[in-house]
Amino acid sequence: MILKILGWGLILLALFTWLPSVVPGAMSALAFGLALIVLILSLLTLLSRQAFYFKVIAAIVGVEMLIVNDTIRLFGALLNVSLAEKCGYYLPYFFICFIGFVLIKKYKII
Repeated sequence: MILKILGWGLILLALFTWLPSVVPGAMSALAFGLALIVLILSLLTLLSRQAFYFKVIAAIVGVEMLIVNDTIRLFGALLNVSLAEKCGYYLPYFFICFIGFVLIKKYKII
């Protein structure tokens, strides 16, 4: 029951991080950092033997990172951020998702 509450709370927090993501400058970078923390905490919801919460949060953070975030989105970023800096932001996301999906496969979580 606690992991269900944690899962839904993390989903709401991941959605909340979209608000500061559209603000140019440091606010969008801080929002992405908070979104990564939420993604790391969502790994705990895998203890409930359900991958639903992790997959939803990974999708929310992925959309925020690639489309919504003003600093690091793929196309049309407001600030002049190089591709190398964007990759520096993308790699932790992909690494955390890789760990989550390996855990899902290893423990055969639905």
